[in-house]
Amino acid sequence: INYGKPSIGKTTCLSSTIYYIKSVGYTVGGVFIEETSNTKFANGFELIYLRTGVSGILSSTILDIGLNLGFYRINLQFFSEVGSKALLSSNELFDITVDNYGPMEMYSPDFMRAIDYIINNRAPAICVIH
Repeated sequence: INYGKPSIGKTTCLSSTIYYIKSVGYTVGGVFIEETSNTKFANGFELIYLRTGVSGILSSTILDIGLNLGFYRINLQFFSEVGSKALLSSNELFDITVDNYGPMEMYSPDFMRAIDYIINNRAPAICVIH
């Protein structure tokens, strides 16, 4: 588990860890979430399904739909459909990656059930908690 305040390098650490795990022959699945801008005040976050490469907007300051959380609107439909599916299907793999597990992710009941399933089945996981 890696945790801390925004912009201290949690995602960079996770990215390096994923690269290392893959380089020694293990399979990594689950989701990776990264900022969609290079500024300190991000305009959103993109969710990437590691197994398939499918990606989409998790949250953004410019979305017209979705639940409001601070400056962002959360794309709950995409997150529930893709994020939870990515985690549940990754239970078959060696490692599961969850990045930026925090307030936005807690608004998706499907994602929360997937996390609960992983924890209760003691699946190996790398988590970044925000």
